[in-house]
Amino acid sequence: MIADSLIVVLVCVMPVQQPKEVSQNRFKESFEQADKEFDKKYTLDIEALKRAAHEAAISADEKTKAERDRIMKPIFDVNALFRKEE
Repeated sequence: MIADSLIVVLVCVMPVQQPKEVSQNRFKESFEQADKEFDKKYTLDIEALKRAAHEAAISADEKTKAERDRIMKPIFDVNALFRKEE
């Protein structure tokens, strides 16, 4: 009990250490240089890549539509289970 009280008092009395000011990222220049070199070497057109990905997704969707419809076809009519029989 006394040890607990001493620890609480010490924690309350101890000065709070302030964090050091954040220095600038020392790797920022290296990253920017690497990005520039990458852009020079691989001149990628992001919009063209997005269009190609979109077209590929649409094509895959069209090719697999029949298979998806077959797989997603219910085994039995769920709505019939909840209909009132008259």
